[in-house]
Amino acid sequence: MQKYTNCPVCSSKNISYQYMAGTARKPKEPPKWPVDRCADCSLVFVNPRPTWDELSDYYPSGWQCYNTYVSDEEDVVKEAKELNEYRHIPIPVGKRLLDVGCGGGSFLQVFKKLGVEVAGIEPSSSAAAARECGIDVFTGTVEEYIAKNGSDEKFDVILCSHVLGATPFPVETLDGMRQLLAPNGYIWVAVPNADSEYGRKLGWRWHSTDYPYIFDQLHSKNLGFSRRKGGFGNSAKLYLLFARVADLFDLFVAAISLVCTAQSYQLTY
Repeated sequence: MQKYTNCPVCSSKNISYQYMAGTARKPKEPPKWPVDRCADCSLVFVNPRPTWDELSDYYPSGWQCYNTYVSDEEDVVKEAKELNEYRHIPIPVGKRLLDVGCGGGSFLQVFKKLGVEVAGIEPSSSAAAARECGIDVFTGTVEEYIAKNGSDEKFDVILCSHVLGATPFPVETLDGMRQLLAPNGYIWVAVPNADSEYGRKLGWRWHSTDYPYIFDQLHSKNLGFSRRKGGFGNSAKLYLLFARVADLFDLFVAAISLVCTAQSYQLTY
């Protein structure tokens, strides 16, 4: 366990204990996850945080995110071509795409068949399974990738789908993605909206709170802090998209597009 004395997003010391949360996917387990709240950026987060080793029992080898393929892949590829998008991402044919927290690389397999040059970063052993299936996946975190390989290799699109809140250091992860982003590229981040109506009313019992798989309960305010501390200064535009379909699933999508000539960032709802 790693105990935080500062907020992992805004670094404020103005944090306090809130409650003991249960495990979302194992409701019969007694509450065991201490949860704090930051009074400055409103982040609600697990503190202390369990290590990867301590969480190993929660991520069995058959975990769905570790799949190396998508069911009905041919149909999925056909539909994506018709829509010219996959998982809400316009297909960047001929460009380089990085999936942060790619699991077994199943989504990357689809993008590859759509004509995209793909790569992934994944801390679990499923990275090896993805490599065996022909996908270039680094085993580790974004920070570890840069420490080993540097940041000279750039990507036009970087995906981080329901992963940012599960990283030990979300600001550092965002900063790492920024360093790997090509000029005029963009970073696409999806997280559950912790400030949704159900998120506020149900607390840890809301299915998308998902302790301990998710450490940080993110929303527009604390993602704004993450953006600024992650190095996206006046050279970036931040779009917070709350589409009607997304609202139905309490889903919050943030797309960060690096535009070197921009003088300010914009919030679009």
